[in-house]
Amino acid sequence: MRSVFLFLILFLTTEPVWAQNSKTSPKRSSRSGQNSKYTVCTVTINSDDEKKVFQKYLKQKDFEFVELTEKRPPPGEQEEDDSEGWFDSACRSGVQCDILLVSGHFGGGFFGDKNVELSLLKLQRHSCAEDCPGILKSPKEVFLMGCNTLAEKEKDSRTPEQYLRVLLDDGIPRSTAERVVEARYGVFSTSFKSSMRRVFAGVPHLYGFSSIGPSGNSVKGFLSSYFKSKKDYGQHLDKIATKELVRDLDFMNKNQGIPENFLLKKALRQTAFAQCSGIIGNDPEAVARKNICILMDDNVSRESKLKLISNLMQGKDYLQYFFSIHQFFKRNPPNRYKGTEVDLFKEIQANSQAKESFEALMKSIKTSTMRVDIATLVHSLQWMNKEELANLGRQMFLDAKVGKDGDADMDLLNYVATRIPEIQVSESDLPTFWKMNKRWIQFVGRVKVPGANIQSELLKIIVEFDKRLTKSAVNALARLTPLESTAFDKIAVLLRSSDLEPTVRAGLYEVLSSKNQREMSRTSESVRKLIFDKLSSKNRHEQREALRAVESLRMADNETLTLLTSLAQGDQDTQMKNEILMTLSILPVLEKPVDDLSF
Repeated sequence: MRSVFLFLILFLTTEPVWAQNSKTSPKRSSRSGQNSKYTVCTVTINSDDEKKVFQKYLKQKDFEFVELTEKRPPPGEQEEDDSEGWFDSACRSGVQCDILLVSGHFGGGFFGDKNVELSLLKLQRHSCAEDCPGILKSPKEVFLMGCNTLAEKEKDSRTPEQYLRVLLDDGIPRSTAERVVEARYGVFSTSFKSSMRRVFAGVPHLYGFSSIGPSGNSVKGFLSSYFKSKKDYGQHLDKIATKELVRDLDFMNKNQGIPENFLLKKALRQTAFAQCSGIIGNDPEAVARKNICILMDDNVSRESKLKLISNLMQGKDYLQYFFSIHQFFKRNPPNRYKGTEVDLFKEIQANSQAKESFEALMKSIKTSTMRVDIATLVHSLQWMNKEELANLGRQMFLDAKVGKDGDADMDLLNYVATRIPEIQVSESDLPTFWKMNKRWIQFVGRVKVPGANIQSELLKIIVEFDKRLTKSAVNALARLTPLESTAFDKIAVLLRSSDLEPTVRAGLYEVLSSKNQREMSRTSESVRKLIFDKLSSKNRHEQREALRAVESLRMADNETLTLLTSLAQGDQDTQMKNEILMTLSILPVLEKPVDDLSF
């Protein structure tokens, strides 16, 4: 009664809070003006069973349904393999949701059979940026229909090993699955429940599951029972909005708890149903949200972030920030620091307690992915040198017990090789059929395998033109450092062939112009002779091919410039002369990588 009385007094005597903050806060409800309908936003990533139940009981005269995954970026704006671009577009659309329903498998992010995804990281970035209020702040209720969406760290009916197997069976790569298991049960990061509370800060009702959730088909009956118990769902939403308003105005009791949705809890009592609110008021979780958002914010200075990391790592809960700290040092290596940043980094390095803790975790942690992540952070903090890191990577490769039949988790091995690029692997360590397997070819390109034989084998794969393997072999050969001089000789010989498959020809030039090989290519006698011969050719196609090679290799030396000048002044047709002059004009300004030229 006290809160209601206070609400009536303030409502009649003051300008409403929502009016004062109209520029920064989303509307509490989309029922205004001519549009008197409530907006139900759906994110259907797997089963649409839940959505159909909502549509059955929430009638069209009062409720408008908006499927957010259909808000795809315009053609040309969506990046290749971008399965989350739709969410950015949905945020930009300005939609104001009263209810948000997300349906999908959950494992650190939502996924399913609809070729779209929604990661927790994507949600966190938009929440921190506060550029998606209509979806992340406006709803009265958020239904997170997936396993573990509101799970805490406590044990449940599954062991971590069993949960890992479930994720792997769902097609999640092991490197990702191991991180998810660690986030669910381990000491790193906060719980999924805490993460969701931070994402949906201010939302009064979040519904999900603390463990295994029911399938879409199984949950239909439970949801139907719930909606039947709510005769007027619009009235239910209005009551939530009124309680929010009272809470906002009752400054003396602003942190009062949000009443449970008893009827939904009753309907889902046979499941691992869980409910909570987003972060509200002076919730202890608000501090963690603020810190994580600072580390994510590109507008915050590196010095401020280093100062924050130094403070966090002196506290007892710093492991909940592990992934944010790890990501910071990955994007901001110490060799870039200047002035005060150097002093702050030294302060972090001097934290012997954190150093000992990380070293102990690196030895005790069971999952290979987390060992790699800890090791790379320890290396970034210069508590481990490059040789020690490479030795750890090699030992992890050997521990994978790769047999001659190639039986190994290639996703995990490639994850290790990508994060620890200095791993030394001998050819005898590889399975006999590595050159017939795309994932093994990728692995070879990410580690150091001494000897010219590997390079010859990769060239053979490219020339034999197996479309499934050619691109992987090109990428692998481009990464190997350094290439033997004999490899450049073989490439030059191959490029002289007139009947070479165009895709293979393009791949070989891609190897020569890659970042790791470009300088050696420019000085290789056989490569230079190949290009000069083609430049002097009467065949216009060969001349154009050579001009592109000169540009991609950035051959701005005197010998090359002299030849090009001579050709431009010689007996050339007008079009070819203009192309040569164009190459001469751009060579001095080619200061940035040109690795994406196609031939």
